[in-house]
Amino acid sequence: MNPKIADIVERARGLSPVEMAELIDALLAALDAPDPAIQRAWAEEAESRLEAYDLGEVAGNDAYAVPLRRRAR
Repeated sequence: MNPKIADIVERARGLSPVEMAELIDALLAALDAPDPAIQRAWAEEAESRLEAYDLGEVAGNDAYAVPLRRRAR
């Protein structure tokens, strides 16, 4: 293990359970930070799909019918 990480882990072991949970939440939130480039790409994809739907180029699926079709297979 990286010595810097080992030091952080050792220091974290001195925290109370509540403090450890807060630390874990903060670390997970940092990993989940949105990437602006990915957000932009998904927004463009969503707009493209909506436009294709509005133009009749693709058909929608009934959210209730999809599981029924899967079970029928």
